[in-house]
Amino acid sequence: MKIFNSLFPILCGVLLVFSACEKPEMLEKQTLENPETSKSKTTYSLSGWMGLIDDNARISEISIPGSHDSGAEYEPFPGTAKCQNLSIDDQLNAGIRFLDIRCRHIGNAFAIHHGSVYQNQNFDNVLDACISFLNRNSSECIIMCIKEEYDPENNTRGFEETFDTYVAQNPGIWYFGDNLPELGKVRGKIVLFRRFGSNNLPKGIDAYWWQNNTTFSTGVLRVQDCYDVSDVNTKWNQVTSLFDEATSGGSGTLYVNFTSGVKTIVGIPSITSVSNPINSDIDSYFSSNLKGRFGSILMDFADANKSSLIIRTNFIENGTYKVINYQSSLALDLSGGSTDNGADVIQWAYHGGNNQKWTFTDIGEGYYKIINYMSDKALDVAGGSTSNGGDIIQWTYQGGANQQWHVVFNGYNAFRLINRNSRKVIDVSGGSVSNGADVIQWTSTRGNNQRWLIQAL
Repeated sequence: MKIFNSLFPILCGVLLVFSACEKPEMLEKQTLENPETSKSKTTYSLSGWMGLIDDNARISEISIPGSHDSGAEYEPFPGTAKCQNLSIDDQLNAGIRFLDIRCRHIGNAFAIHHGSVYQNQNFDNVLDACISFLNRNSSECIIMCIKEEYDPENNTRGFEETFDTYVAQNPGIWYFGDNLPELGKVRGKIVLFRRFGSNNLPKGIDAYWWQNNTTFSTGVLRVQDCYDVSDVNTKWNQVTSLFDEATSGGSGTLYVNFTSGVKTIVGIPSITSVSNPINSDIDSYFSSNLKGRFGSILMDFADANKSSLIIRTNFIENGTYKVINYQSSLALDLSGGSTDNGADVIQWAYHGGNNQKWTFTDIGEGYYKIINYMSDKALDVAGGSTSNGGDIIQWTYQGGANQQWHVVFNGYNAFRLINRNSRKVIDVSGGSVSNGADVIQWTSTRGNNQRWLIQAL
């Protein structure tokens, strides 16, 4: 943190002032249980929640809790350098999946720093915790931002060369693609988010061209990192502005939102003057914003409670919804209001009839049964087809895989519905915008005719 580095000499001279100040209240370590709500029946382990997300989901299509300056657990003066109460291992067990690792290059090795302050751990310790976690939880992935921190010292090689020596110890654990991978391709891996220069491309998601203390776009990224905070309300508005962009934006952008910051008070930097009110705002915000893609959210003093609230947004709450096609603006409709097995599912202008209302119920493992409100029959792929063009019908619910659906963000505040049996998505045939057009299954293209707005009634 540049502000801390520049003010360190001042801090040394005001130790007596600090000793007379009240220390900000320490956040208690949170339990690793997801909060109960009256509407949500989705259950998940914070150490294994990604296992409920479809393999087809890109990391940019998921709300991901993260931590800012993940290794910063130590400070010489209260409120000046410590950003986390939980260890790396405890953060991962609490659901955190985006780590922000700051490495000082010293003696051809990486020491974890926050600015000039050594954090009493090294990069080896971070990797050991991550690899051990992934070995225990193979459904998960970890996005790891790596940035060079503070001044290099006593090195005979560059930062990238030293990083490569760590990679060589366990090369199979890393994902170095510069794209936004689907979750199924990176389970059990560390996805590199690179904030250092590289002579060997591709080497992870490229975040080298980082802009200072602002909101910016670079490559596949949209980032809010306004860390120099004079007014907490302004900072919170910057955070929520990126939330709004993430929920309404496309799935080809990874939104990275730092809720962290530092406020200078009588010449002394204070992290907790920002984190305390902002973390309270996070709790309130995600207690009322229950579904959607909000991006990767990197917090100071991350814990299981805030992590759970963010994770929960990846899952539809049990309830009754209208389901509107993004391209045609027409509703998922039970043709003619039939109550018969085999009745066709089509699209039609929304009129509020019970044949256009669908009840989503979590049945475990991240899947839902979707029941028509009028007929009490389930959304079904006819005959258990796994082919493109397989018809979507209704049928008495029997619990078959052709009646089970994953719900995955598909950009622009819309979702795609993925059948468990066929791995194909619900699609308006031919991209039609006409009443009565057939609804079928098709390989995911992330097209607008495969995007569905799921709106509570």
